[in-house]
Amino acid sequence: MPAVITHDEFGRQVYDSLYMMIGESRDEFQAFLLGNQGPDVLFFAALHPLMMRVSQLGSRMHREQPIEALAAFREAVDAIPTVPDAVARCGAASGGATSDRIASSGTATSDASSTPSAPGAPDASTHDIARAYVQGLLCHYLLDSTLHPFIYAQQWALCDAGVEGLDRNSAHEVHAAIESELDELVLSMKRGQTIGDFDPSRKTLVANDHVLNVISALYERVAHQVFEEMLPPGAYRVSAKAYRLALRALWSPTGVKRALLGRIEEVARRYSYARAMSHRNHRIERSIFDNHDHEPWFDEDAAAQRTESFWDLYDRALAEAFIDVPEFAATSDTNAFLCRVTGGRNYNGQIAEPIIVHVE
Repeated sequence: MPAVITHDEFGRQVYDSLYMMIGESRDEFQAFLLGNQGPDVLFFAALHPLMMRVSQLGSRMHREQPIEALAAFREAVDAIPTVPDAVARCGAASGGATSDRIASSGTATSDASSTPSAPGAPDASTHDIARAYVQGLLCHYLLDSTLHPFIYAQQWALCDAGVEGLDRNSAHEVHAAIESELDELVLSMKRGQTIGDFDPSRKTLVANDHVLNVISALYERVAHQVFEEMLPPGAYRVSAKAYRLALRALWSPTGVKRALLGRIEEVARRYSYARAMSHRNHRIERSIFDNHDHEPWFDEDAAAQRTESFWDLYDRALAEAFIDVPEFAATSDTNAFLCRVTGGRNYNGQIAEPIIVHVE
């Protein structure tokens, strides 16, 4: 995956152009941005002692062929009532009330006093929240599948560079370090900010419990229908809150906590995954991982040499989202649409075993 800030910024750019179609309410905006984080949110269910298999579902969704699951998510939207229902509306979720509002232009701004309704009060139907989430989920797929071959190429090049003590056994940590630096690049270039004034645990993954419960219901339905798994009630809500807690723990604007977490973890392992995930507080215009000079890199799955930069691929996925998100909402042939968009590739950008799909 690209990491949390990159997915959030990508979603905001799509929303700014398509907000009238996605929905102009706060709930739809928040659901759409959560959709842009995709199944990554489920990984953090591992922090909850009773939710380990929820985390494994997140991995399956990334690894397996995505057509059937995406089609099932879209079908699930149509199964949800079009009027507000009695889903619990429990105030703002932990991590602080949202500081975003939906301005008349459709853009998100930082003015907590201008939220469209009181914190926790629903301002969209469950159907519209679910629809916005699924549109965001397609954005997550588009960015992931476009960028992952590039990130894997950077990862393997670094692991194979002959650095003493660094090899493919450390791929997990290298992958996280690359994505964290690209997050720092996106935050610098797109928002003119650094981690010093941007706390991901408060600025991303923002939603009240009503929105989180609607998304949880989507996952419960799709997990059962497509993956034949029964998720605990509210599994997505628990995962999202665990993700926020993890981001808060990793936020280290001074660098002290980042260094301390790294030293503690490196007592037991060669490299620290927590240190790799924790963003550094600096403003950058270039990264050693963005390939701004368009040097050749090798796409292992396509067995081809390529030269695109990070920004080339980011902009390509963005252009596709501007076209594909409206079509996904409007198409009467979901399977044909998804076959064309995915080309049989999973979230990692790898060809996955084809599946014949029929959503009842």
